[in-house]
Amino acid sequence: MIKIKKFNFHTSLVYYQEPDPGLVDRVYRYLISDIKDYEQELVKSKLARKRHRIVYRIEHDSRVYYLKKFKNNSLYFTFLDIIRTQRATRNLLVSHFLYKHDISTGKILFAMVDKRNIINHPSVMISEECEGISIKNLLLGEISEAQKKELLNMYIEIYVKMLQNRIYHRDPHFSNFMMEEGKLLLTDLDDVFIVPKFTLKLLKRNLKKLSRILLYVYIRPRNKGINFNNADREYILKEIIRRYDPELEVNRMYKYLQKKTLVEIFEVTNFIENNRDD
Repeated sequence: MIKIKKFNFHTSLVYYQEPDPGLVDRVYRYLISDIKDYEQELVKSKLARKRHRIVYRIEHDSRVYYLKKFKNNSLYFTFLDIIRTQRATRNLLVSHFLYKHDISTGKILFAMVDKRNIINHPSVMISEECEGISIKNLLLGEISEAQKKELLNMYIEIYVKMLQNRIYHRDPHFSNFMMEEGKLLLTDLDDVFIVPKFTLKLLKRNLKKLSRILLYVYIRPRNKGINFNNADREYILKEIIRRYDPELEVNRMYKYLQKKTLVEIFEVTNFIENNRDD
């Protein structure tokens, strides 16, 4: 059961298992301070300015953790945190929901929320290091056709399980799925949402996005040499449709997705070409 307690008058600590007090104290400093003051202790791992979040790699008691700090520097994210659960806490809740439905994720240890400001509530979450390798990097390396098929089937299985349990993933690209000790883990939960019901309309929207993401996997120049092609994309989409609802017309649904995906890609390409600096 989730526990929420006051770390102090202005700060909430959210967790499922009692965290290391020393790690909590250290993370609290990063939460309330300008994180630039601690650059010697932190290694920046990922920066997403548009989404107002930064990921840092830290070491504590000879163990490696990842700290994600969310800052609400825009009206949009400030408004979101007012009308729904704050992002760091939401990640922890989603992680537990996935765990209960047998979907493995990177382990989030706790979240902290700073409530000194009445409206703007910056927060942090801390997770254990995942020592696996992403699907994308596996496909960029040496991998046999049999190994690839097994990997893609694991991806399909976890995706269908998400759909069956009302879990909507807005960004299911291969970098967000890590293979660790023979298990496929979902590692970034910022774009994972629990919805009331998967209607056909919502399913189509979800699969349209997935279709486009899978197409980008092998057409982007930076993924040159990846062991993934259109036949693999078709296999994933058709298997997801078939396993999610055997009563759906697989070929008809796939043709719909193919048509929508190609139109969207064509529009993006046209935009780039028409706005290129000569």
